[in-house]
Amino acid sequence: MRDALSLLDQALAFGGDQLKEADVLNVFGLASAKEKINLLKMVSENDIAGVLSKLNDFASSGIDLKRLSGSLMEMLKDGLIYQRTKRASLLSSIKEDDASALNSFIDNDHALKMIDLLLKATIDFKSVSNIKPLFELCLIEMGSLFDKKKPITEEKPVIEKPVIVEVKKEVIQPKEEPKVEEEAPAIVPYNPDSGNKYEGTTPPDFLLEDDPKIEQEVIIQSPGETLPIVDEGESYSFSDDLIIQI
Repeated sequence: MRDALSLLDQALAFGGDQLKEADVLNVFGLASAKEKINLLKMVSENDIAGVLSKLNDFASSGIDLKRLSGSLMEMLKDGLIYQRTKRASLLSSIKEDDASALNSFIDNDHALKMIDLLLKATIDFKSVSNIKPLFELCLIEMGSLFDKKKPITEEKPVIEKPVIVEVKKEVIQPKEEPKVEEEAPAIVPYNPDSGNKYEGTTPPDFLLEDDPKIEQEVIIQSPGETLPIVDEGESYSFSDDLIIQI
């Protein structure tokens, strides 16, 4: 109450012992409700030149831009409340006529988006020394919301019927590669009377070419037979390459 009386004394001193609304607004850097509604109307018309000119007038007259941004949020909030309830008793910052005028050019969807932009700008004000350029950008962005203005009554989306496309699947059988018949190795019968040797058969060429010492008779072992270990006679050594080839 003491602060309120101090503000009243300042207003009376400014107005020559007469209390007028215009004097109060001028002394404390406030904008009237009519001026703020006009500003919002220019924003809804995307009149960027008019918005910036009006903001310059506010700044030159000493109006606090931080308080102005908060006041615009309060007005948009009251417009939303009146649009949903139609009850003037719930309004806190504007009268019923002002709320009705505000709803005539700003619908609920745009009002909510504008409140979000103003709230973001209010938070960003704390990180800059001069808030006027930031506030100008905020108003420009608010005006850009009305480039393609949506009607207040939302249109119902058109639901298209799904198109059923029949897809035929064709099973492709893989081509069979022609089988290459390999020649079966010549089977040489085992003859115990021949001394476990191949009869009438020449050993492979690589055995003859790599090591000429190898005899052209290869001893094989018949099933179930254990060959004796021969410890006499000439010994032969086999290279690794020859073993691999064998």
